[in-house]
Amino acid sequence: MNVLLSMKPQYVEKVLSGEKKYEFRKRIWKKNVDRVFIYATSPVKRIVASFVPGEIVEGAPEDLWNRFGEFSGISWKEFSDYFKGGEKGFTIKVKELKNFNDPLDPHSMIDGFQVPVSFHYWKYNYILANYSMNIKRRRLK
Repeated sequence: MNVLLSMKPQYVEKVLSGEKKYEFRKRIWKKNVDRVFIYATSPVKRIVASFVPGEIVEGAPEDLWNRFGEFSGISWKEFSDYFKGGEKGFTIKVKELKNFNDPLDPHSMIDGFQVPVSFHYWKYNYILANYSMNIKRRRLK
């Protein structure tokens, strides 16, 4: 099973540069996930990369920040604004990042494509198989 994860372009850039090694989320998937595909939101509106989800940690936001904040590529203010009023959150370790040389436009390939608010399960693996020759691998530690 794969997941499509929405992310603002400024955070996508930090993932791609290796500065952002952990992604914070308010909610997480319930199924086993093999690969996470990153959808960069407006103005990019493309699937730009994918990664294997490493360790997923659930906890109080402040505890997550204390453990993973320095590897998150975001500021304390961005973090606290995102989790304001929340009692729990999740971190996802970014592993085996693959940058797409040619980002994929799902709007032109999938009738009725809906941008996930946070994430959704990805059922269009056949489209991604056609892009397998168009991917650059990059391992993150």
